[in-house]
Amino acid sequence: RKTRQEFYHLNYYTTKQLLSMRRELGRFKDGSQDQTIKPQVMALLRSISREVNQDIVKEHLFNIILLLGEQEAYNESTLEHLQTISTHVQSKHKATTPTMQHNIHH
Repeated sequence: RKTRQEFYHLNYYTTKQLLSMRRELGRFKDGSQDQTIKPQVMALLRSISREVNQDIVKEHLFNIILLLGEQEAYNESTLEHLQTISTHVQSKHKATTPTMQHNIHH
């Protein structure tokens, strides 16, 4: 429900229309702006705002793609950092465990 309230414009579309827009706009995920958006999808987008045009949609898609790329790079960097820490902790734990057991038995 929160999502529907936050993105209330999506409530104007049917599931079929949303899937059609997703499929069409997904063609731009490689960052290419040479393609044109199908007129049917532009008509759907214009039903929300008459000011929408190909250039505006492509610019927003490009910005979203850049943002998602930055987020993905950040997530990968964070994951690598966490894996390094985990490996370091595990190796330290393995190095101290036998010594501790040895001390307990003696």
